[in-house]
Amino acid sequence: MAKKGKRRAARPEAAAVAPAPARAVSSGLWLGLAAAAALAFAVYANALDNGFVWDDPIILERQLVVFDSFADVMVTPRGIPHYSPDYYRPTTTASYLLDQRLGGADPWWFHFSVVLAHAVVVFLVGLLTHQLLGPGRGATPAAVAAAALFAVHPVHTESVAWAAGRSDVLATLFALATLLLLGRPRVRPTDVALSFLTAFAALGAKEVALALYPLLALRAVVDPRLSPRRADLMRYAGVAVALGLYLYLRQRTIGEVVGQQPGEASIAATLPSFFWAAGAYVRELVWPFPLNAYIDAVPVGLVSFVAVVALLWLLAWAAVRWRAGDWIWVYAGLWIPIALAPSLAILWKIPEVPMAERYAYLPSVAACILVGAATARSERWRNAALGVVGLVVVGCALVVWQRNPVWHDDVRLWEDTRAKTTVSGMAWRSLGAAYLRQGRYDDAEAALNRALPLANPPLGLQGIFSNLGTIGMYRGDYAGAQVAYEKALELTPDAPDVLFNLGLSIFYGDAQSNRSAAEALPHLLRASQLSPHDPDIDVVLGQVYIAGDRLEPARNHLQAALSKGLRGETRAGVEELLQSLGQP
Repeated sequence: MAKKGKRRAARPEAAAVAPAPARAVSSGLWLGLAAAAALAFAVYANALDNGFVWDDPIILERQLVVFDSFADVMVTPRGIPHYSPDYYRPTTTASYLLDQRLGGADPWWFHFSVVLAHAVVVFLVGLLTHQLLGPGRGATPAAVAAAALFAVHPVHTESVAWAAGRSDVLATLFALATLLLLGRPRVRPTDVALSFLTAFAALGAKEVALALYPLLALRAVVDPRLSPRRADLMRYAGVAVALGLYLYLRQRTIGEVVGQQPGEASIAATLPSFFWAAGAYVRELVWPFPLNAYIDAVPVGLVSFVAVVALLWLLAWAAVRWRAGDWIWVYAGLWIPIALAPSLAILWKIPEVPMAERYAYLPSVAACILVGAATARSERWRNAALGVVGLVVVGCALVVWQRNPVWHDDVRLWEDTRAKTTVSGMAWRSLGAAYLRQGRYDDAEAALNRALPLANPPLGLQGIFSNLGTIGMYRGDYAGAQVAYEKALELTPDAPDVLFNLGLSIFYGDAQSNRSAAEALPHLLRASQLSPHDPDIDVVLGQVYIAGDRLEPARNHLQAALSKGLRGETRAGVEELLQSLGQP
């Protein structure tokens, strides 16, 4: 008589998910994923006409000029204007430099590269979904459905329609490539070598790519197709070296691994916000409306609470399915909190910008994989499920097409955003700056004054007073400009832009006299010390020294301005001024 015993819960069935034959990736899958990628490109085609907005001009005109060599890209110079002190993103920087080399200062190319990268990510999402599902009757349509949904998910518009949103797109692209390379049952040495490159490129695009490592570890645990043998751990040698190199270069570049941001909050004070922010992000994966370029407060309420509960329920149900042998649910379900974790750090690092739509880019991969898995597993209702996904894709495509032009210019962007922010003055002060660049001084002043009573950190208030000072400069009110700049300087004493503008208002306020030159000089020298890569400061220093009849330092600063990448009419004017000074 057979001995009875407890029936053990089945480990995920290796037999049911045996390695696919070499031709498992069919031509139908390639064609379907190519169509999904083409759909991604089509829905973002009207974003190619967008200009530079928000941080774009700063990156192009004041940051990229600092990078003179490959060494500068790999070990970022310090003192770059408006460059975050805890950024180490060589991949993103290299992509900007490549765009600039190919298209100059034309915004079309900067948008084209991001849209193209998004289309590649769409293709990789489909491949990864197919790889996770394994061979089966519904794997191909499920993978295409996941890719198509990812192509048009409205939460991606910030990442794709905005040139500076590229970091999340690039990090996701290279992270998915790494997961695909190391997700094969058998990994070749070339795969290990390639995974080193793709993992380092992902980390170098944005810090969110650190989620790659727990995702690799999670799959090694839940996917029965990946061998647990010690020898097979060599498949991870490339990504391990990539992480070590990234941490070394980051430490060498910024002086510490984590880095510091001005105005950081304490972690303890922001702990409750983690819960609500996680719920808000989960809700955005399902219902990302209203789309908002600047989320100034973490949503607290029933919807966020229900979203967190829904995620926990999904994980509990996924654990049951894993024990029954269907492990994809627990993998995709845990992907969401893992991918959100790096972005939740923003809650204490930059409390004024607690959330952003672009932070949902990598987590949304898991949401689309879950949709694909649901269609694959529902054999009886598969056609109906695919039909529903198709309708959702069409609706989302229309939303994306209508949303893209909001990112066309700063005025459109901030006029759309100001109505959706109730706490922070960011939208109003950014709109004021946009009006100022268009020469609409009355509108700019009104918008800046609307921002003043709202929540503004010291840097935000500094920006308001600095822009009010600039309005005074354009109106010829140099005394009023000096007062505004001095108020801005009280808030941030070591702000190079404010020091520069204050020196400029003093110098021009007294008709560039010898006396005003002497009074302006200390402010300008301090600005040059704090922002050593800014050529505009050297241009004005040259003029100040000329007014003080000190020609030798004037020549030195004008030549330094040329060497720092000064361009356009200003460069021509400096060259003419140097010729007029003659040889020393």
